[in-house]
Amino acid sequence: MIDYAVIFAICSLVVGAAAWLLATRLRLGPVLSPFSIALLVLVSIFGVRPLLLSATGDSAFYGHDVLKGFAYSAGVGLVGISALCAGYYVANEVQANSTERMTRANGESDDAKSLYDRIDFVLAAKLGLATVLVWLAAQLYVGGGIDYLGTLFAGRSSENAETQAGIPSIVSALPVVAAISVAFLRIRKERNAKLNRAETRWFWIVVIAAVVPPTALGSRRFLIPTIIASACAVGWSSWSARIRVRYFVLGAAGFIVLSAIPYVRSAGARTTESTSFVEALLTYFQTEGVFGALSQYFVSYDTEMFDYIALLHINLLNGFPYGVGRASVGEFVLNPLPASVSPTLWSDQLLIYNFGGPCTQPYCPVLSTVGVLAADGGVLLVAAGMLLLGALMARPTHYLERGSLRAVSYFCFWVFVPASIRGNTPLILSIGLQVVVLVLLGYWALSFSSRRTGQFPRASGVSNHGHTLDTSRRRAVR
Repeated sequence: MIDYAVIFAICSLVVGAAAWLLATRLRLGPVLSPFSIALLVLVSIFGVRPLLLSATGDSAFYGHDVLKGFAYSAGVGLVGISALCAGYYVANEVQANSTERMTRANGESDDAKSLYDRIDFVLAAKLGLATVLVWLAAQLYVGGGIDYLGTLFAGRSSENAETQAGIPSIVSALPVVAAISVAFLRIRKERNAKLNRAETRWFWIVVIAAVVPPTALGSRRFLIPTIIASACAVGWSSWSARIRVRYFVLGAAGFIVLSAIPYVRSAGARTTESTSFVEALLTYFQTEGVFGALSQYFVSYDTEMFDYIALLHINLLNGFPYGVGRASVGEFVLNPLPASVSPTLWSDQLLIYNFGGPCTQPYCPVLSTVGVLAADGGVLLVAAGMLLLGALMARPTHYLERGSLRAVSYFCFWVFVPASIRGNTPLILSIGLQVVVLVLLGYWALSFSSRRTGQFPRASGVSNHGHTLDTSRRRAVR
């Protein structure tokens, strides 16, 4: 009997790998691009996972046998990956053939230039650090005082989960707001002049401060966007440089560490009683080995969207209705509302249908972007939605040269790509929108403060040593 799930998975691997190599050419900037990141996430879900499940014969998903839906899930995954690639390459060609038109469309307004020119970087970094401290103050307030610090930094636990449930998502995202603020501002500043030593030092202070909270909680929802934003800011001056072998090794090591975080920061999954992140991480690698830890990622809840889409297909065959917009637009609108006034979310209806309760009662799998589109309109909507998404991901540096609202919005979309592609897409987009608002409010406040005090940063196009910089090469990088 032909195993279509395996065939579709192999096709996803081939298409994804070829498109990734063609798009990145192993250069730093394109590797960090939203298209590159999205493609890697999708291939891990719809390419690698089904092959591993087929090899082990595992088709159990929280008490359900979802083997019947594997072919459908792998098929819509292949459609999603193919459509993403098609949208990306078509948009690239269209933009390349209309350079003059795109240059006019992407030109900054005078208001945008003056907004960033009025912001002092060190002052922005201090505001970012203050934002992280506000997060800490909120945690201590909700947790009942200074004693909660021990529980907070002990990793995932039922006590932590109960406390975090009472904190709005945007408060939990405050460290990301800080990281995005300094990272985006660094990118804008370094289009003309390198940061000086004091500014660079403050940049890293904020980044490190922003990394600590999600690492302590064992949550990668806000850790990965912080890392991506920081990497884009640091790599901006070498955007088109070819990646050296040692950077690939460091990147692979970083990926393995990120994939291990749930196993070393979760009270139920830790292999040691120690709450030390480093000690728990080392113990985990000693127990599982590097390849064991890597394979855990591809068969863990990080890629379980494949199984959930298979279950969704079985549900639809059994008469469960399509979302028809409720799984995407409806959830995006309703997610910010308090549970007490919000109607039952479509995703919770699906969870109740399959597991008897809403999110976390007892389970909370998510469909991912491909799954949400499939839930709303089937394969055709997956093709159309991913085609548009691919087009949006073409030539990302163009968006960062636009006015403040578009540029900040796109950068936030960029750093949240892995979380939105594999996670609760409407919820992540809702959080991202709130992050955009806070970042812009911070920029406008900083601009107003600098204007009132008369403190302006050095002129654009002048280096720390007073020399005029040639920025034509960097502006030409796409």
